[in-house]
Amino acid sequence: MDIDETIHMAGKKNLKKSSTVGGIERERFLRLDDVAAHLLLSVRTVERLCHEGKLPYNKVNRSVRISEEDLKKYEDSVHRGGTT
Repeated sequence: MDIDETIHMAGKKNLKKSSTVGGIERERFLRLDDVAAHLLLSVRTVERLCHEGKLPYNKVNRSVRISEEDLKKYEDSVHRGGTT
């Protein structure tokens, strides 16, 4: 199941994978609740992964966002036998 399917199943809007502005593709950032739904974890667990440095995040104003690319890298590391 990909991220868009998870977001759609969680009742959220089905977001585009990326957007293009002036011919430049922009990276997509996800909210913690969307990441938690995708990983089948609680929001608190996702916050802990960020705090421990296992899942990179970005601060946007006062909100925490995780890039789709970082989420995929995290998933790959877990599937390769990395720690969660």
